Amino acid sequence: KQWYQRRVALRPGGVLTGRIVVDTKISCKELIRLRKYDLTEFAKIILKETRLEFSLEQAASMFDTSHNLLQAIHHTLNDASFNLKIMFELMALPLSHQITKLCGNVWQRTLLGGRAERNEYLLLHAFNDQDFIVPDKKTAKMKAAEEGNVDK
Repeated sequence: KQWYQRRVALRPGGVLTGRIVVDTKISCKELIRLRKYDLTEFAKIILKETRLEFSLEQAASMFDTSHNLLQAIHHTLNDASFNLKIMFELMALPLSHQITKLCGNVWQRTLLGGRAERNEYLLLHAFNDQDFIVPDKKTAKMKAAEEGNVDK
């Protein structure tokens, strides 16, 4: 999923470029504690609703008849509805927008779960408010170059 988001969906010219993408699983992991982080558990705990699950064998047989195909489509629409309801119940968009305004980073990065990056930006803003000079962030190339110079 992460690969798809970075390589296909969110790349320049991708299908989701310029659109806000909310990953309810990442939002749930940041906002609430659960034993399992899957849609069935989210629906049960957050929405107090039951979600039907079916196995891979059942999924393969969904394409046998038109009635089974309609059931699969109905199930998919219910899953999308559960995701939307969970997002609204957790208030994922307003909370992430507030966090983004505090940190000063890009909203999409906040929604994709860049917790370490948000903490870094918060610290940078706090240090800047106190008139501290923050050192440059060392990249992997800079570290490798320093290690190469030390070894010589």
